[in-house]
Amino acid sequence: MAILCYNHEAFIAKALDSVLMQKVDFPYEIIIGDDASTDKSQQILQAYQVKHPDKIKLILKTKNEGVFKNITGILKACSGQYIALLETDDFWTYPHKLARQVAFLDQNPDYTGCFHNTAIEWIAKPENLPNLYMKNFRSCVEIHVYPKDFHPHHLMNSTFIPTSALVFKRRDYHKELETLAGINHSLAWGMAYFFIKEKINKGGKFRYINEIWSTYMKNEQSLTFTKKGSTFTQNCINILKILLKDPFYKYYKSEVYRGLALQHEMHLANLRAENAQHYLKTIFNFFRYSILFTFYRTSQFLKQK
Repeated sequence: MAILCYNHEAFIAKALDSVLMQKVDFPYEIIIGDDASTDKSQQILQAYQVKHPDKIKLILKTKNEGVFKNITGILKACSGQYIALLETDDFWTYPHKLARQVAFLDQNPDYTGCFHNTAIEWIAKPENLPNLYMKNFRSCVEIHVYPKDFHPHHLMNSTFIPTSALVFKRRDYHKELETLAGINHSLAWGMAYFFIKEKINKGGKFRYINEIWSTYMKNEQSLTFTKKGSTFTQNCINILKILLKDPFYKYYKSEVYRGLALQHEMHLANLRAENAQHYLKTIFNFFRYSILFTFYRTSQFLKQK
């Protein structure tokens, strides 16, 4: 398991207990990277390691480097065939989660990973919610549409894959994740673009399992609360621009352009809500990427005739 932590002292015990309760018939390791927490997170992690020295390995940083640099170091330390993700402010709720997901991947080698639905627990004060209506959603499937077979182009629609739900094949992601350094974004959404690839230049797919096996904690320390909406959408745009340079995504260029158009539309809405004065460039980019999407999609259609 690859577990990320930063200032989660109030949640760590519940997260790690949910991992340690897993009922499996195979060995596993728990690699936890703490990104220089300023609370008591590291002390709690060390206490758990003392209790479970055969399972838990800690990577404790003294300087905060951001979520993508943190996960890069954690993934490099992983040695298993598969990797399960978790952040220490979330937790697993089903003791057979890992066994079920690993069994599926063992039996279906043409899939690069699998994920499941996740409950949403709102622990933020209503007055601090970015969008109050969001509190009505109790699981991720109420927000997003997940097809049974989930392909790379589905990510372009801002479809959020919960970090706590994803299990995928291990390979060397170092060079790809280096391109995300400095971008502060949701872990699974930003990285799923690379995890879904079977190999560097070969496609893949995820299987969606319509079961709730984990809980996503919406707390006031999460990115959606600590970052402005325009910062979030700008980071989405930055990630999609990186994909335009990726050899694999040249086959999905029209989908990437569609995603960029969508993100610029959302970015414009955020800028207006924040009373930003300069958004003409965003309007221009919305039309620019909409035209590019139409052009490449039309070219694909004509080639198929």
